[in-house]
Amino acid sequence: MVKTLSSAITQGRDNRPIALVGFTGVGKSQTGRFLSSELKCSFIDTDSYIQNMTGRLVDDFFEKGKEDLFRRYERGVAQQLIQLKNTVIALGGGAFIDDFTRKLFLARALVIHLYVPWDEYEKLLPELANSRPTLKYKSTQEVSELYSNRMPFYAQAHIQLTVFPANLSKTVDLCLEALAVETERPKEAFT
Repeated sequence: MVKTLSSAITQGRDNRPIALVGFTGVGKSQTGRFLSSELKCSFIDTDSYIQNMTGRLVDDFFEKGKEDLFRRYERGVAQQLIQLKNTVIALGGGAFIDDFTRKLFLARALVIHLYVPWDEYEKLLPELANSRPTLKYKSTQEVSELYSNRMPFYAQAHIQLTVFPANLSKTVDLCLEALAVETERPKEAFT
C-alpha cells in the first residue's frame, strides 16, 4: 500500500516543500528521513543544517545563553529552505513558533504537525531530557508549560496527525495517507 500511495502522491502533488513541525522529540527528523525516501525527494533537518553551517552544536547555543542567535539562524535557514522544491523539511521544535517562519511555511509549504498527546509525551521525558536543549534542566512542570504554550502555534499547520514516536512506520504511513488526501484537493484550497 505504501508504494502505491507514495507513487500517487509523487505524481499528483505540486512540488512545494513538505514541512514537519511539532514539539521537540516527537520524531520529525526520523519521520522526515523515511517520508522523503518514500516520496523519492530530498530531506533536510533544520537543526542539522544549522549545525553544519555554523560548526556549533545546537546544545552550545542554548547552554551558552545564545538561544536568540540560534533562532535568528533558524529564521535565515527557513528563508533559504522554503525555496527548495520536492523536499521534506523537519523544522526544529521552536522554529514554527516564530511568526515570520510560521507565516512563510504556511504560505509556501504543506505543513504537517506531528502531535503526541501530553500523557504519551510525558513518558518520553526521561529519555529526551538530557538530549534536547530546550528540555535540559527543566522540571516536568516547566516542560508541560512549554508544550502547552507551543500547541496553539502547531495547531495552525495544514495537517494535524496524532502520532506515537515508538511506531515510526505508522507515523510515515499516516503522513502518506494525509498527503494522498491533500493531493486530491483543488490547488486553490491551499492559498
